[in-house]
Amino acid sequence: MAALGSELPRQSEPVRAAGAARIESLVATVADALPEGQPAEVAGIVAAQLVGALQIARTTGDNAAGRRHLAAARRFLLDQFQPTRP
Repeated sequence: MAALGSELPRQSEPVRAAGAARIESLVATVADALPEGQPAEVAGIVAAQLVGALQIARTTGDNAAGRRHLAAARRFLLDQFQPTRP
């Protein structure tokens, strides 16, 4: 998704529909991984954060800066949804 997002609007309807189906599948996968009780829109927000983090990391190239960005995004998301331990 990170590589295709900017290209899909210029594609034919069948290609756009396939892209939309993949996005819906990604959001559904994220929803299944979230703790119970999350509002429905949270899965889309998390999916967008994942795709955006990947896009930003890719713009820096395959280097330490990109890996740091991905690691920071991962930590942030895990901190939001992992249960706190006493």
